Amino acid sequence: MATLEGKIYACGGANFNFAFSSVEAYDLQKNRWHSAPPMKRARAFHDVVVAHGCLYALGGAEMQNGQIANVQASVEKFCPQTNHWTIIKSLNLPAWGIRAAVNERPRDQDVDVYIVGQFVVGSDYGAIARLCLGDDDTYMLVRVPYVDEPSPRIQAGVVILP
Repeated sequence: MATLEGKIYACGGANFNFAFSSVEAYDLQKNRWHSAPPMKRARAFHDVVVAHGCLYALGGAEMQNGQIANVQASVEKFCPQTNHWTIIKSLNLPAWGIRAAVNERPRDQDVDVYIVGQFVVGSDYGAIARLCLGDDDTYMLVRVPYVDEPSPRIQAGVVILP
């Protein structure tokens, strides 16, 4: 769930059997929900962040008959001006059960998105990574060093304090 231009967006998710690509937006001024364009891929156990005036859906997984299937490495971008989702990049590593927090860098217009969750086994990424998003959709995924390996976790709460 993310807030953009006075609307709260609920993107994807799952019931107990299947993941969804559907998106609903709550208009704060009109006090009502409406359907928004669906994402290109069904996603559960993902996160959505706002950067550069757009929504970014990160990672996640599909579900089939209640089981996690097809863990995603893709990133989708929703532009409210065009009202359209585009698959822009890959995280290069499938990731699910993630949560993300945004840190804008005014000096160079880039945005750091810190991701906590499960990356594919054997990737040497552990549970934390940083995704650097340029305003031209360039990106770079960086392993975040840590002293002690954090315990594997999904759906953790993540926030950046000022």
